[in-house]
Amino acid sequence: MKDTDELVRRLTQMDVSEVSEVALRALKVFEMYEQGAEGSADQSRLADEVTDVRNAIVSLFDRCDRCPAELIGALASLGDPTLIPVFRKCLLQQLGEQNAGGMYAAMSALDQLGEELFQGRQQRSVLDWEVNRSLAVAYLERFRK
Repeated sequence: MKDTDELVRRLTQMDVSEVSEVALRALKVFEMYEQGAEGSADQSRLADEVTDVRNAIVSLFDRCDRCPAELIGALASLGDPTLIPVFRKCLLQQLGEQNAGGMYAAMSALDQLGEELFQGRQQRSVLDWEVNRSLAVAYLERFRK
């Protein structure tokens, strides 16, 4: 838990230069939980750690109005459908910044959650800026109020 507490603290006070390292550490916490721990006490502790790290990442996105692609990818590994609105916000933010990598990460996260952003396309690439941009805009238009 001490290691996770430090991770949550760093996410809460993060310097952008730490994004890659922190995303990797978050992914490690998520994967440890997914692999399962022996015994209910360990599994319960890991579930609490996952919740803390997940909430810290979402809070970072809200606080900074930025969604670093590395953290989008880490959060996507949870496969949590309740994060769809978070990923939509990230997609909009990345589209506004014209960040091809971040936009692709958000699109992939949403697609993995069943949102079908790629409309069944088998060939996908972060390099397909125009196609991805068009698909992202069309997707976001469906939720515009």
